[in-house]
Amino acid sequence: MYIRFILGLALCVGGENMAKKVGITILVLVGVIIASFVLAEMKGGLNVRNADAALLGGNTLYVGGSGPNNYTKIQDAIDNASSGDTVYVYNGTYTENVDVNKDYLTIQSENGAEATIIQAANPDDHIFEVTADYVTISGLTVKNAGTAFVGPRYGGITLLSSFNTVENCSLVSNEVGICV
Repeated sequence: MYIRFILGLALCVGGENMAKKVGITILVLVGVIIASFVLAEMKGGLNVRNADAALLGGNTLYVGGSGPNNYTKIQDAIDNASSGDTVYVYNGTYTENVDVNKDYLTIQSENGAEATIIQAANPDDHIFEVTADYVTISGLTVKNAGTAFVGPRYGGITLLSSFNTVENCSLVSNEVGICV
């Protein structure tokens, strides 16, 4: 209905040639909008998290491999990450406690929880303490948090923020698996 009104107005003001130009412009704009939705869907779904991370133009930082953007510790990669980045953790066992303070960060394993294990360096602390929003932790085994049984309770993964995702993780021998 609005398009018909706009085309009619263009016809009255500028004639048939103007109406054609306006019509073509509207078709191109509609096509661009549809194409952007299709591309967003192909890149992993159209939702707030993916759309915002895509706008941030995230990079991938690697842990446990070799080459550029590679770190020996997950915490070092997170400290050097920006919002929208992915921390890709290669197979192996990592002994550390990790503070996640970057929004829209993804921490994912190479081959799933069976092959990528994060164990507490300090058992009197959380293994992952997430204070940022829209963080995804995927495919990790998280073990041995809060095993000293001294003081407050510690979680393998502690979420102190909103809109976070924990998926395909195995939480083993923690005082609390996931603490929210």
